[in-house]
Amino acid sequence: MPLKVNTTPALIGIETRNATLEIKQHKADLTMKREPLEMKIEKKDSEIQIDQSVCFSECGNKKIFDLIKHSAQMGKQKSMEAIGKISSEGNEMMRIENDGEPIKNIGVNNAFPKKDYNIGFIPKSRPKITATKAEHKIDFEGGKTNIDVKVNKPTINYNQGKVDIYLRQKPSINIEYVNDKI
Repeated sequence: MPLKVNTTPALIGIETRNATLEIKQHKADLTMKREPLEMKIEKKDSEIQIDQSVCFSECGNKKIFDLIKHSAQMGKQKSMEAIGKISSEGNEMMRIENDGEPIKNIGVNNAFPKKDYNIGFIPKSRPKITATKAEHKIDFEGGKTNIDVKVNKPTINYNQGKVDIYLRQKPSINIEYVNDKI
C-alpha cells in the first residue's frame, strides 16, 4: 500500500522581557557639633637670686651698719698704731743724749713714711647665686565632637521580567494514499 505521509513539526516561540532593577541610594544626613578645645597654661617663672654683698664689701661698697663697724675697727687700729708711734718717738727723744739724731730721724720718717705695696684683685669672693626652675602646667578641657548620622533608605524600583511561550506553528500530519493505478 502506497501511502505518503507528510508531517509538519510543532514550533514553539519564546518571547522574553528582562527584569530591571534600579536602586538609588540617597546620601546620609550628617550633623556634626563640635565643642571648642580650651587649653589652660599656668606658668611660674624661674627665679635667680644673686647675692653680691660680700663682693661689694670687699670693694668698699658696704652696707651702712657694716661700714660703721669696719670704720670703728679701723679707727681703733689706727689710734693704737698712732699711740705706739708716738710712744716710740717719745722714747727716742728721751734718749737724745745717746749719740743719735732722734729729731732728724723722726722728721725723715714722718716726711717719707714707709709704705707696704701689695697688689691684689678685688673682689676676691664670688657672688652667691641660687636659682629655682620654671614650672609649667598645661590642662586641656572640652574638644568633644558629637556626630549624628541619619541613614536614608534606598529607593528600589523592580520591574518583573516575563517569559511568554506560545505555539508558533501547529503540528500536522497529512497522510495520502498514493496509487498510480486507479
